Amino acid sequence: MTGDRELYSGYKWAYEQGITYRPTFDEKALYGTPTRADLAKMITVFANHSLGMPITSSAACDITLYKDFSQMTGNERFYIKQACDLGLMGWKNDKSGLVEWFQPNALVTRAALGTVLSRLLYGDQFNGTMGNERYVGHLEALNKAGYMHKIDTPHMLERYGYIMLMMQRIANKDSL
Repeated sequence: MTGDRELYSGYKWAYEQGITYRPTFDEKALYGTPTRADLAKMITVFANHSLGMPITSSAACDITLYKDFSQMTGNERFYIKQACDLGLMGWKNDKSGLVEWFQPNALVTRAALGTVLSRLLYGDQFNGTMGNERYVGHLEALNKAGYMHKIDTPHMLERYGYIMLMMQRIANKDSL
């Protein structure tokens, strides 16, 4: 299991990148569980600031079509739109259109995080078609690359600290 020292390193790196704005290293910064709206913000800041990916607006990402659009704050809408524009969140798995519900307040699982990170790195290459197959290829690809170590419990709730650590691993490996 990853120690607090490694998590602190990931947190410090994420703070410097603007992925987190929590000015102090505390239990919530590491072990809190993010929502899907939180992940949308983290992944788009990471993609843009750390990986240098431009985010271009797509008319196909009309987030007002989500049935839970009214549950999103203005700030959440901004980042959810960007995550959609990048093709990372809010789409049906076959990219035939947007999902009905974005679920901004749903907690993030390892499977959901793995799918989003994998789509960022590999596009739709590892999209499955049904059931558990939707995320398995994504988790396996991240594990093989050394970015995500624990993939045997895909439905566990993800933690901020581990998300930041995985992002740091990706950024560091890509900069080598």
